[in-house]
Order: sequence, then C-alpha cells, then structure tokens
Amino acid sequence: MEIVNILQEGVWRQAATEYYGEKTKAQQNGKVGPQGVQSFLNRIIDQRLMEYDWRGSQGRFKKDDAWARITFRHQMSLEADILDALYEQKRQGAGQTAIIAAGNDFLRVISPNDWRALCSYEKLKAACERLEGCLDFPLFLGLLEPFSDLPKEVAALVNAPRPRGLTIPRRDGRMSQNR
Repeated sequence: MEIVNILQEGVWRQAATEYYGEKTKAQQNGKVGPQGVQSFLNRIIDQRLMEYDWRGSQGRFKKDDAWARITFRHQMSLEADILDALYEQKRQGAGQTAIIAAGNDFLRVISPNDWRALCSYEKLKAACERLEGCLDFPLFLGLLEPFSDLPKEVAALVNAPRPRGLTIPRRDGRMSQNR
C-alpha cells in the first residue's frame, strides 16, 4: 500500500509536465521530440521510491520484507516478472510481493506507438489467472493509473495523437524528420 500511496502523489503530473517541456522545446527547434512519457515516468518513479527508502531501480524495488515490480516492459517479459516475484518470495524472504502495471488505456497515453506490445495490467491478470493453482504464494497485482490531474496544455499534448515518424514543419518551412 505504501507504493500505491507514493505513486498517487503527483508522479503522473510531474512526468507528464516534464514530457510536455521537453516535447514543446524540441518542436520549437523543428524536431519531434520524445514520443512517449514512459522514460519520464520511469525516472520519477525511481526517484520517488528512493525518497521513501525503497532500494532498487529499473522497476524492481525492496523495502523491509516487501518487493515490488513496476513494469512497462515488453509483454514477453511478463512471465519473467512473475518468476522474479516467486524468487523474491521463496528465496529472498519477501513477505509481500507485488507486480504493478498500467492498464491498456493508460499505456496508450504513456507509450502510444508501443502500448500493444507492453505488459499491461490486463495481460498480467490474465497470466496469473492461467496460473491459478500453480502460484502458491501471495502476489498482489496493482493497476497503475494516472492519478494526478494535468494542466490543460499538458493534457492536450499528452493525449494528442503521436504517430511514429511524423514530420513537422520547421520555422524555415522545411520538414524535419522524427529527431
């Protein structure tokens, strides 16, 4: 529950706002800029959890007897995340294990070009349901959602279509390719 509370404390707002700043700066220079918010979200989640004495990085964190995986990885890694939780529970003595993933709707916003290929809460839940009776340890499944309200201009950009390979006009009238 501590991680849930931490993630609700403006993490999404900060990630989206930083994405907005970098994206608009790039566009002002005739570039497309970052397509997804995922890298901003990953960095801020890492920072926030460390502020609350969670140890780890890249989506894997420990504190006391709790272990959590916050995943935005490719869906082919889903079973590996479950095995990591099993290992932490059985071999490392974690009393509580959790895997937290964004739902499909949120993934569409976080990583619009890749969301179908990423681990989602729905895919995680389905995998655990297939393993019912096989998983003999408590595993909390968490749904990561955008808890924070965003400023109007940030929400407009974050929710706007971001097609891959988009070209945009530069100030000099030439076209700039996705960089």
